[in-house]
Amino acid sequence: MTLFSYPEITVERFKTEYGLDISIEFLKCADGRLTALFNRQTGLKFSKDLCLSWAVKEQFIYNIGQVSKLNFKLYVNHHWNDLNILWESVSGLIHHISDVNINCLDIKFSFEFLDIDTYVKQLYPKDKLPFKISDLSYKLEITRLNLNATFKLEISPRFLNEENLIVQDIYAFLNNFNLYSELKGRKEGVIHNSKCTIFKPQIILVEIDMGSTGISFLKKILKFLSALNKFSHVQIK
Repeated sequence: MTLFSYPEITVERFKTEYGLDISIEFLKCADGRLTALFNRQTGLKFSKDLCLSWAVKEQFIYNIGQVSKLNFKLYVNHHWNDLNILWESVSGLIHHISDVNINCLDIKFSFEFLDIDTYVKQLYPKDKLPFKISDLSYKLEITRLNLNATFKLEISPRFLNEENLIVQDIYAFLNNFNLYSELKGRKEGVIHNSKCTIFKPQIILVEIDMGSTGISFLKKILKFLSALNKFSHVQIK
């Protein structure tokens, strides 16, 4: 399944429910971009338990401008969550949902109110992560999953004098992730911002805006930190 698995039904629903015309061309463009973005950022796949639903007419929003907006509901295992779709153009052209002559490469899509932690808890109430990871060299604690994440790293006693070296290794990993993703056409997205702060004697806080990456990046950094084998405890919050 994808975000808009049945575009013809979506066209009909927009007309009857909201009195708006939405084109198949716009839907296909949005579907390809947003499905890939959602999968990458959340690590989740659309299914009968995770799919797009409709906002009630009284709460429906369609704003057109430099950054345009449509609001929906995201159905997750008998829960309905707010989810907005945003789009803007590279060229500055304003794209309407009724447009049929669309240069999809000119449109940048994103989500508003994306809440990974909530979706994971609703789908997998007994699991902390939407993927399996084992044999970590540290104890992992997850307070909350989000695209703006803070990693609290507790350094093992025998590496307490290596804080600066560890920070250098982390920055190198983050930089290499972005470089590799750029070479692959940003297939895995890119990290927007990061900051490492050392708190004596054994704590490093790593603040990361995961940007257009998401859960796929999270899995990689957890494995990287494990391979360093210099931490006793890692908390994500």
